[in-house]
Amino acid sequence: MCHNSIHNFSCTNLLWKFIKCLKKVQISASLPSSDQFEMKNSETTTKTFCLPAGVKKTISWEVTPTVIGQMNATVIAEAIKSGEQCGEQKTSIPKRGSRDVVIHSVRVVPEGTLEEQTHNSLLISNGNPVSETVKFELPSSYVPGSEKAVISICGDIMGPSMNNIADLLAMSYGCGEQNMVLFAPNIYILKYLTMSNQLNPTVLSKGKDMLEKGHARQLKYMRPDGSFSAFGLSDLEGSTWLTAFVTKTLSQARNLTFIDEDNVKRSMDWLKTQQKPDGCFKATGRLLNNGMKGGVNDEITLTVYISISLLENGLEFNDPVVMKAQECIAAESLDSASLYKMALKSYAFTLAGDMEKRAATLEKLEEKAQKTGGLMYWTQETKPQSESYWSKPNSVNVEMTSYVLLALASSKNPTKKDLGNMGAIVRWLSKQQNAKGGFSSTQDTVVALQALSLYASKTYSKAGEMTVDVTTKKGFHHRFHVDSGNRLLLQKKQLPEVPGEYTVTVSGNGTIMMQAVQSHNVNPKAGEDAFEVSAELSCVNSDLLQISVGFRYIGKRPSTNMVIMEINMLSGFLPQTESIDKLEKHPMVKRVEKREDAVSIYIEKVTSEPQTLQLQAEQNVPVTGRKPAIISIYDYYMPEERKTISYLKDC
Repeated sequence: MCHNSIHNFSCTNLLWKFIKCLKKVQISASLPSSDQFEMKNSETTTKTFCLPAGVKKTISWEVTPTVIGQMNATVIAEAIKSGEQCGEQKTSIPKRGSRDVVIHSVRVVPEGTLEEQTHNSLLISNGNPVSETVKFELPSSYVPGSEKAVISICGDIMGPSMNNIADLLAMSYGCGEQNMVLFAPNIYILKYLTMSNQLNPTVLSKGKDMLEKGHARQLKYMRPDGSFSAFGLSDLEGSTWLTAFVTKTLSQARNLTFIDEDNVKRSMDWLKTQQKPDGCFKATGRLLNNGMKGGVNDEITLTVYISISLLENGLEFNDPVVMKAQECIAAESLDSASLYKMALKSYAFTLAGDMEKRAATLEKLEEKAQKTGGLMYWTQETKPQSESYWSKPNSVNVEMTSYVLLALASSKNPTKKDLGNMGAIVRWLSKQQNAKGGFSSTQDTVVALQALSLYASKTYSKAGEMTVDVTTKKGFHHRFHVDSGNRLLLQKKQLPEVPGEYTVTVSGNGTIMMQAVQSHNVNPKAGEDAFEVSAELSCVNSDLLQISVGFRYIGKRPSTNMVIMEINMLSGFLPQTESIDKLEKHPMVKRVEKREDAVSIYIEKVTSEPQTLQLQAEQNVPVTGRKPAIISIYDYYMPEERKTISYLKDC
């Protein structure tokens, strides 16, 4: 039977396989009608047939799902009396097991690709009610029936991330750097809960379990020399950047789970061997995130990052390795540094205790900050960030803004101005979070959650009781209650009408993190693309489809960061195993993840040079009236750079 189907296509479901019986039986099999699917006009709900002894038989019905979500199909089969003979034998009815009922579920998905938009807001009530209006609208290209809207609230700014810690990003986790988003945030959240005295045994147990699993997974990407790389031994060499990232994170987890100190020491020793006489670190290994690439001074940016890692790992600022790194960093003037580099430097100088350079860097950063509507952030774009209510965050902007927050929040004696700037930064960062409490990519999510948890632990205060009312002019009303017992709970309510306008009102004393999420499917549309993608389809035979995907990068950079290509299967098709094996051997493919209805392909980088990857799919269930399937390609570290196309082929 179809396990997954696209809304409004017909699927010939192999609903019932009758096994061999010792005696011949007459069987009546029926598929009761349902409002969840429509049956083809020529089909009958009940089918009667003979099942000879020792013979298997399969029957089918052609149905079209009419719902999105879960569709249930019930088949009732029973042995019946019959005066007719089946061949030369008379039929009989078993004394036991003469009737059976099976309910099979099918996940019905809308056509097109999912588009999810999030709006977050920190609503602070000091005794007087505070309101905000949320307006849900749908684009003209949305797929009817796919629309959904949810409002959720939490009494803690870390709440959304805590409640979705295993699912912070709506993307793949297939390499040594991406795995860290399943590991590092647990550390920051557990430390925050400990400092705010909100940690309970259940959360601690769950957090430690995730740390242990994440740690075990990460060790798979460790190389014999102590370094780490994105794809472990399949890479030519270890990565200084990733090794620094992993090492500092492992050291931060020491008090929460068992960490083999020998592994940490080996990684630290390897890092030290990568330092050059001038104090800068060599950019060894592939740097998957080219947000760190800023021209001739790449090594300085990398050295700032590694310096942060060494200091967070427990090295003193007067350690020879750290001091040499500071010499490398100081060799570049502040005026020539990029915003990204300045943001990293502000935190590095804070950790190193160099208050003079810290103050100068923060002063320069404030001059270049974007300040609007009580928000404060930094952007690499020359044009201002979109002011759309549902605007999508830029990964690099989130990351460097988070580093500035870390620099400010790490101060032992923040000034009143610092506190004001931190509040404005936190309000902006909270607006950039996705529906799961993460951000766009791995690095921005890890750094932002580290910064937010540090800020939250330093500004934590017990809140009183609060109510949150969600209302419409048409009479809808839902009330949430928040108190000290449930302030960490993420409470949700699916809204009855989209599009629609809803008013959220907070009463009481405290801060509410309000999140509005609207989702819908859209068909691929033309726009300003960063990739050129095409699909050439051919039938190898009636049950085997070959998909050749041609692609190249047409964006503004010489090349991309790591790219992920998602090839969704047509309904009734599965990825062919032999084809996956061949794809994994392609020189530009680092990893392939196979699922029942899709394949994710990890590509180290894409340039303007045209490339082609081939995949074969096998038909396992006959389907009529198929809907198109989707192929997407996107830059993992700049997910706003993506291209989606659809394809359709019957063999």
